[in-house]
Amino acid sequence: MKIIHRQVSKYFKGFIIFSASFIVFAFLSLRYFQSLQVLHYGTYSAVRSGEKFLSYQPGGQGWNNQRIALEHAVVFAKLLNRTLILQPVSEHPLGQDMVGKLKINGYEAYNLMKQSNLLPISRIIDLHHLSNFLPVIENVKPHPEFIREFSHFSRTDICHSVAYGFWVDRRAETEREKSILEDQFFREKNDMLGKCKQSRITSKANKYVPIVKYIFPDLLSDQSDILYFSEGTFFAIDVRFFNEDSARAAQYWISHYIRYNPGIITTVDKFTSELPSNYCCIHARRTFYHRSYLTWQYFLRLTDTLGCNEGRVLYIATDLLENEFFDHFNSYKLINATSLTPYINFNNIPPAFHQTYLGIHEQLVCVHSSVFVPSNHSTLSYYVHRVRGEVPQIDGLLIKHIYFYFIEHYVDKIISKFYIKKA
Repeated sequence: MKIIHRQVSKYFKGFIIFSASFIVFAFLSLRYFQSLQVLHYGTYSAVRSGEKFLSYQPGGQGWNNQRIALEHAVVFAKLLNRTLILQPVSEHPLGQDMVGKLKINGYEAYNLMKQSNLLPISRIIDLHHLSNFLPVIENVKPHPEFIREFSHFSRTDICHSVAYGFWVDRRAETEREKSILEDQFFREKNDMLGKCKQSRITSKANKYVPIVKYIFPDLLSDQSDILYFSEGTFFAIDVRFFNEDSARAAQYWISHYIRYNPGIITTVDKFTSELPSNYCCIHARRTFYHRSYLTWQYFLRLTDTLGCNEGRVLYIATDLLENEFFDHFNSYKLINATSLTPYINFNNIPPAFHQTYLGIHEQLVCVHSSVFVPSNHSTLSYYVHRVRGEVPQIDGLLIKHIYFYFIEHYVDKIISKFYIKKA
């Protein structure tokens, strides 16, 4: 009896230690997940066995660049059947100052952002609508804290960008597919070359032949708790599908499930309903103002060329400080942010994000305009073109301003004609 008692006591003590450890682990996990906003109601448990996640390091750029990273995250999470952990939006002017003064990358500036420099992405994007499509969790904490809290989860870091190559859904299986893959259009993006050390080494060793990485089965077979796209590179990727239906699905998901908050949409609808139905919109981006061809003459000529006749209402979406720039547009009925701002509800939007929040509203004002005059090399203008349906297509699939393509459309002889060096 004594021997049996000792054995039972031994196993019981072991069970107590195991149970206590599990409770501590579960408590820490649950405590952190309670600090996240869980949006897939009724389907999520913080300690559910087998839960797999996908998240990313934001690049710290302006809103539209962070929106692009969100689009990529949504598609990858859906393809890989993972719960998506979204990251907050960073304060853009502060990030720019950090990059300039500290000589660091945008994602490194993002890592230095305090809680007061971050805006929950749910203040901008309708996550309730998105959560009807895939499981979504919203992180609201600074990024180093997010990484620290998840340190007890297994993680695979992924760093790949358009500086070195592209993603493909799967490996080529036939000689024809191999030929298509070899003939892919690729242009190195120099502004991304400072990231992804291993890709940089491989690219140089291979004499800058594009590096191809695969979603299936490589990422799908990864058993880590978290797939983490690092160094802000989720902003700068493109994906090419051998499966045409997958390319169509990815483009559909982006256009139908990623929406601005209902409050933003309602505000813009109210404002634009009070404008003439034929109003025009021009987006003039400050950072390109000093380029020689982006003069007031350029914008004025383009406005007329695109069909915005004199005398019509012209909304000016800009962050230009040089007001005299638009003195030459006096043949139009000019309106700008001073007309739109009174319609916007800035409650729960910190002052540091007012300009970003205003810019989102202006973006949608341009979407609804009868004529849109863009700025070149602007993700804001690209988004407006895309939503307006003013993007080149082949067989109903977009081939610009979205980054998920049918691979046969991206062979060099087909796609290169859509890329003009100056555009």
